Amino acid sequence: MEMVNKKANIKILTLVPRFNIYSSISQQALLISKLIESRLGYRIDIKGCDPRKSLSPNIKGALRESDIIFYHYGMFDRNISRIIKLAPAILIFHNVTPFKYLWKWKPLTATIALLGSLQLRLLPKNVRWIAVSPYNQHILRKAGFKNIEFCPALIDERYRDRGYNRQNIISFIGRITPNKYPHELFSVVKRVAEQLEYRIKLIIIGGFKKRDAYVRYFEKTFGKIINSSLVDVEWFKEPVPTEEIVEILNRSYVYVSLSRHEGFGLPVCEAIACGCPALYYSCGGTESILNCHGSIPVGNEDILVKTLITLFRDRHEREVLLLNQQEQIQALLLPNAAEAIISKYSRFMLDIGSGNKRKK
Repeated sequence: MEMVNKKANIKILTLVPRFNIYSSISQQALLISKLIESRLGYRIDIKGCDPRKSLSPNIKGALRESDIIFYHYGMFDRNISRIIKLAPAILIFHNVTPFKYLWKWKPLTATIALLGSLQLRLLPKNVRWIAVSPYNQHILRKAGFKNIEFCPALIDERYRDRGYNRQNIISFIGRITPNKYPHELFSVVKRVAEQLEYRIKLIIIGGFKKRDAYVRYFEKTFGKIINSSLVDVEWFKEPVPTEEIVEILNRSYVYVSLSRHEGFGLPVCEAIACGCPALYYSCGGTESILNCHGSIPVGNEDILVKTLITLFRDRHEREVLLLNQQEQIQALLLPNAAEAIISKYSRFMLDIGSGNKRKK
């Protein structure tokens, strides 16, 4: 009872830049915090912050009152040095999108991404890191960090195969942003439908912050494909509840991601958990989690189209791919994931508790 009370008195703050309930990083922050609270008995508060503005009085106060900080790093944050000085921190690395994938369409966002990569290299080398993929772990090691634990992301228990009948649906979930190349989905699906000579439905679940140049280009391309005689397209621009996403993935025949860079690729793994095999371009984190099962050489649309046609024509090939991918994601599912998460986070928390004093 005394140990439980001591843990209850330890305050942990999870800090998420631009917290949004529909973002993968925010969802991971919630899932992991809930797991650690339930298994270890710690009190965890979750707050969002604006990485481009000075720390608000509310965040400053929460930082000073906290014994441990969980900070989810995935972009440039002008306050990161200040944050890790205010309280002992564990940084969870979700990777930073390389600026080259954003420069053409979003030069300001690309510049901020570049600052995020440079900032990473300037942080103290004794910082405690949780890397969510072997690829991210490699990036951190290249930056000179030593104190790193690999702990993969956690798949929400709602993402499960419900045994529905599969339809001729290709699905994609992700923001409408240039580094994910969603506009190329249209030509891919059109080519597949034409060669199979039957209708295919493309479902896109992805919103955008503002109608910038890339979004307008995507909308223009979308407008052309909806008139195709063999392709139906449904685009969900607004946030979709998890239950509806699970329903769509359970109806989908295959999931496709054309992203050029991913630190992890959680939507791909969530699709697989729902019994929907995935094809994706080799983009860093995803193939490091899935051991390259389902990976396609980056930008090679011909191989992607050929592989999709094979999966639609040969259900056995589809099942083999799905089984191989499902084997790889077992470590991301509860209860398997719980032991690894508790073990890796506990090591850092014990390290903090045994010798480090809070810096005010």
